[in-house]
Amino acid sequence: IYSTSNLNSQETIRYIKNINPDLILSVRPVQILRSLLISSCPPIVNLHCTLLPNYRGIGGILQSLAAGESYLGCSVHQITSEEVDRGPIWAQTKVKAYSGKSVFFHTFVLFRQARCTIDEALRNFFSGETPLPNTNGSLFSWPDKSTYFKLRKNGRNMINLVDILRLSKMM
Repeated sequence: IYSTSNLNSQETIRYIKNINPDLILSVRPVQILRSLLISSCPPIVNLHCTLLPNYRGIGGILQSLAAGESYLGCSVHQITSEEVDRGPIWAQTKVKAYSGKSVFFHTFVLFRQARCTIDEALRNFFSGETPLPNTNGSLFSWPDKSTYFKLRKNGRNMINLVDILRLSKMM
């Protein structure tokens, strides 16, 4: 595990080259990976909690629920360029969207599922499976007020006490 405030720094690139990994797993990066980093490193795969190619970018779970999707999911895709959430998909899993449950609840559910999705992606990657294409789709940036209005219209909140209590019992 390596944590840095600048993923694209020369220091990060040197660190990666020094440990010489076979693959890099990215989970919840807070920066767009730039070409110099991507081209200087071994393959990078990224966990994205939506069913790509839809809902690329920030707030995919929020955007999916605001759109009224019946299913959410996890995708593990390869980062091959600076285009956000665009590379080939090595694994995906679907999760039912629970009626009336919050974004927080679904985030928890998806991250519990993510372990299985990551395992499958790594098996597929290292066994030479052919990845799924990742074309078209939608790209979102920061949610605006209309996103939150859509979320509420679909009977959901960002977070609620009932979901927190229910999730604490699941742990």
